[in-house]
Parts: sequence; C-alpha cells; structure tokens
Amino acid sequence: MPQPARLLVQRRHEHGSHVAIYKEQPDHVLIVAVVHGRSVKGLKLWRPPAALP
Repeated sequence: MPQPARLLVQRRHEHGSHVAIYKEQPDHVLIVAVVHGRSVKGLKLWRPPAALP
C-alpha cells in the first residue's frame, strides 16, 4: 500500500526488498528512485526550493 514519504510530495511503495519512490501525475507516474530496503534508512532526496514570484 503506498505511503507518503516524509517531507516530500512523492510517495513510496515497498515491493519485496526494494522501495520505489514516485510522484503521481495526472496522466502518468514519475519514478523518482528505486532503492534496496536496507538503503532507505539513510536515503535523502533533495528538492530545489520553490521559485520566487
């Protein structure tokens, strides 16, 4: 079952020993990362700050 990834707009899905981090779009799914479950503990994803108006 998909779970919100902490501090990110992306979501995560665990499958076997791997975790897929993805972002749902209106017409597709963007796969951000697929990592081994042991690596998830220290996984940090960087997101650039929002552009100023």
